[in-house]
Amino acid sequence: HDVVARARRCAMPAPRDYVVVNGLRYVHPYFHTFDIRVSEKRVGSSVLTALDEQVRFQGRVGEGREHWARELASGRVRLASDVRRRLPTGGEIPDEWFAAPESLDAPVPPDSFFRVVRHVHEPCVGCEVPRVLLEDSKLVFVDKPAGVPTLAGCGPGLQGENNATRLLNRTRAENAGADEELLFAVNRIDKPVSGVWILAKGSRLAARCRAALAKPGHETKTYLARVRGAVNGPIRIDAPLSVGADGRATTDGPDAKPAITLVHPVARYPPPWDDCTLVACRLERAGRFHQIRCHLASAGVPIANDATYRIDESTNDSFTRRDDGGGTEVYADDDDGTLLAAVTDPEVFTASCLECGWAAAAAAGDRRAFDQRLRSSCAAEWCDRVAGGGG
Repeated sequence: HDVVARARRCAMPAPRDYVVVNGLRYVHPYFHTFDIRVSEKRVGSSVLTALDEQVRFQGRVGEGREHWARELASGRVRLASDVRRRLPTGGEIPDEWFAAPESLDAPVPPDSFFRVVRHVHEPCVGCEVPRVLLEDSKLVFVDKPAGVPTLAGCGPGLQGENNATRLLNRTRAENAGADEELLFAVNRIDKPVSGVWILAKGSRLAARCRAALAKPGHETKTYLARVRGAVNGPIRIDAPLSVGADGRATTDGPDAKPAITLVHPVARYPPPWDDCTLVACRLERAGRFHQIRCHLASAGVPIANDATYRIDESTNDSFTRRDDGGGTEVYADDDDGTLLAAVTDPEVFTASCLECGWAAAAAAGDRRAFDQRLRSSCAAEWCDRVAGGGG
């Protein structure tokens, strides 16, 4: 298939192009091939069930049978079976071993791998580049800006381009040449959070640093947050946390793990300013996923610029354009139509990719793109429109 051939040519691509519009950085979409081993417990289940439960990607438009039927028809899903017997010493699976499944309802054979070609659309991030504060022969200390994740997986084994680690490595390579040693993250800071971030020169050194920081009593972190509402005194939030089906931390769930956050008010900014409080937060127990963000929201004082956990009852408009967590509307184009031109560029636009159609609709200002009920049909309409030359 043409798509598979294009994906092979993109297996080790040059750094992908960026486009910056209205303070946000976007990456041109690109093809990437993922090999995903089917777990033993899914052997014998339908191809559809295995794909739905095991192959998940960020930013996917469309769900279930409709999505995978389109991917299968486009030649982007293939299956190889009996792999370990045929390749006992490991290594890359030959492409000729993969074939399209007979149907989505066909059973998955034992010891199978999916080879999925994905047209990757990375989430946009803030346009600021991390700034180096201090560097020696082993470590680099960086001021990570808010709105940029330290790492951001775009699929199994793919970190992508729109994250602080990749941005910093690209900037250093451009300024100092290809021989510049790659940096690896030691600690992580959530996307909407700014702060001092540590990287190591080499993956082994990064692993040793992480192990050292994880030792009990070795580190004490204090986080500052601007939260909505008033915090008039110290708060101890003792609420076990788990990760919900929507990918957010939650104080509900049978598998919730203990988590305690200590909150102290630092400064108050009452109305008519912004009705916020600056607070200092410390973790009494080892940090859970999104612990501070979820705990503050559960206490009724969510972080002011945190779109993921923000409580906003002022609008129930399902057509509202989402922002990036810092108040900047995603896919809001400029007066020159720079973003729309970039996402509909024939070199990157793929008519069979609903994410391409969605991006075109969003950049063109079609409000249906931001309505969960309409986004799939809207994306399909824009795929046809752009492919037909009417974008």
